[in-house]
Amino acid sequence: MIGRSFRAVSNRTVAASTLIAFCMMTFWGNGSAAEELVGRSSDDVPGIRLDNLSITESSGLAASNRRPSRFWTHNDSGDGPRLFAFDSQGRRTGECRLPPAQSIDWEDMSSYVDGETPRLAVADCGDNDAKRNSIDIYFFDEPDPDKQSVVRSFTRMTLTYADGPRDCEAIAIDAVRKQLILVSKSALPLAAVYLVDLPNRDLVQCEVTATRQSTLFLPMLTSMDMDATNGDIWIGNYLTLFHYPCSDRHALLSEQLGRLPNQYDMPRLRQIEALTVDRDQRVWVTTEGSPALMAEVVLGTEVHDRAAK
Repeated sequence: MIGRSFRAVSNRTVAASTLIAFCMMTFWGNGSAAEELVGRSSDDVPGIRLDNLSITESSGLAASNRRPSRFWTHNDSGDGPRLFAFDSQGRRTGECRLPPAQSIDWEDMSSYVDGETPRLAVADCGDNDAKRNSIDIYFFDEPDPDKQSVVRSFTRMTLTYADGPRDCEAIAIDAVRKQLILVSKSALPLAAVYLVDLPNRDLVQCEVTATRQSTLFLPMLTSMDMDATNGDIWIGNYLTLFHYPCSDRHALLSEQLGRLPNQYDMPRLRQIEALTVDRDQRVWVTTEGSPALMAEVVLGTEVHDRAAK
């Protein structure tokens, strides 16, 4: 199943592909073994190099809604609360710091538009050992990606999972349904999907409890985004990109995620942990490690034909 693009045709097909992926995941505790197994070395793949040596573990990625061809990323745990901006050629353009925020384990971010205001959400949601009683998500107006900026005003959402701590590396914002989507990460093909309402812009602090809405039978999910144009959801692990088309922007999210996804190969890059959909409906990914690389995912013609309609 893994190795070419196709449309899933049955639940058994998805289950088989996830079992194959799970078998491959067992090797991923060792980085070199993983590279041998799937051939994902940045040395043999053309990618766009991010021209910023401070980006050592690109763990979240978001396309800017303030300026075209601009992107934001942040490092994984171990760095301070800051974001890095760059253009589609990988050239650094700006940086944003959030000095009042904490950065225990930033794992993903998302961009969206609230009314007419571009916004960003950054999720301090990583929890490899499933021990954190709560996690934090920061929501704030998107600064200019072509400048050096400091953000001191944001909404801090403290989130607790109703069914206990979860490791999470994938979030997305649904601006139409006005919801934050979180998907857990597990070596088993059992990813829990959670929803909470977006906070009002004037809130400084809020506390929410997230209840599981559905389960995806997919392993090791590390990234997610929603196409703001049509509501399609894109979710990725290290090997595969899963595409959930949207047929009704106002239907329940569980209905959309309950359908069978399309699947596409990820670029042959090492340790892909972030993705975003840009204004032109192109899907981009970045890698952890230094130098960080960015690449566009090659999609089937039916996706581009659908986007053009």
